[in-house]
Amino acid sequence: MRISEVQNFALNSLNKCCKPRKSNENISSNNSLERSPMMDTVSFGRFGGRYAELTKDYAWMHLLKNITAYDILNKTIYLSVEPTKETVLDPTNNVYEAKLVDYREFRPDDKEIYIKQMNQLMERRVEDFNNMYGYESGWEKHLTTTEDFEKAARLANYLDNHGLFSDSGDDDEEGYRMFGIRHF
Repeated sequence: MRISEVQNFALNSLNKCCKPRKSNENISSNNSLERSPMMDTVSFGRFGGRYAELTKDYAWMHLLKNITAYDILNKTIYLSVEPTKETVLDPTNNVYEAKLVDYREFRPDDKEIYIKQMNQLMERRVEDFNNMYGYESGWEKHLTTTEDFEKAARLANYLDNHGLFSDSGDDDEEGYRMFGIRHF
């Protein structure tokens, strides 16, 4: 392609997407740049948000010998592992935290009182987990070692098995049991 053809293509594309639209032009078949509902899907849990690559690399480094724990953290629905604010400002701090995913992310149209109740329910599940294993409350806000990330994987597995929604039919639990992860 010639440079002039590329420039014309770019200019035409910009004109199409940036010109003021009439209401009859706002039909999705006429407007290929319009957002589709599929573009609004949200990824829950996993290695959180904006710093996902940094978190994945750090978790991978710690869980290299425990790939199953890494997979659990990567597939979890209710827990997000993210760097702390201090780590965002200075990545050499290497302190991460496991946070519950706000119920609003799952059901944004629900009433505020219901969202609050569901969040409290999941917080109680975290407390139950801590009581069951004898962990101090708040340990999940300071993940630095391999053991910390393995505990977070145990918590993620517990929450996924005792969460708000029934599982999607995947038999991941059976796979975890095969690798001796049932005690998570």
